[in-house]
Amino acid sequence: MRDATARCLRDAFCSESMSHVRYLIFAGHAQDEAFPGTSRLFRAFALAKYLRASELYFLSRDMLENPAVNANSYFILERTIDHLIKAKDMEALSVKEVFEPYYAVASSEAESAAMKCLDKSIMISRIIVNTIDPLLQQLKHMDEEPSIGDIYLCSICGFIALDQPPEACPCCNSSAENYILVV
Repeated sequence: MRDATARCLRDAFCSESMSHVRYLIFAGHAQDEAFPGTSRLFRAFALAKYLRASELYFLSRDMLENPAVNANSYFILERTIDHLIKAKDMEALSVKEVFEPYYAVASSEAESAAMKCLDKSIMISRIIVNTIDPLLQQLKHMDEEPSIGDIYLCSICGFIALDQPPEACPCCNSSAENYILVV
């Protein structure tokens, strides 16, 4: 693996790892604020980020002896709605400033495995943004959490589906049997 791609994968691993932990913290706060559905949603986001970090780690493990720390990560202890806003903003920023540029580097170096892995990270981050958007719109007009149905997570790539799993994962094409219900 070429050096630039290896650095990108290492940094992407750090970003996904920090997101994983951040979403677990957000889930705990949502639970404390009596938002159980949002708490499950944050746990689904955390599991998705765990799966993305795992793939990045195994793809670049030889380069992880001195992982860089990504200074863009933050921890906040505010309200659940604030966490949702920050999560949406950080996922959108990660796509634009981390995953798409890293994908371009991997592409320029013809690193197909890295390109495929980073493409999944782009897709999962966009899914998280698109899942948060309607929830935020509903929360602006309510004093309590709107109904959040079943949340399914592809155990292969971290794709999140609401209400029911798709027959084939849109991200990795695995079957519905690879989806787990986030409780």
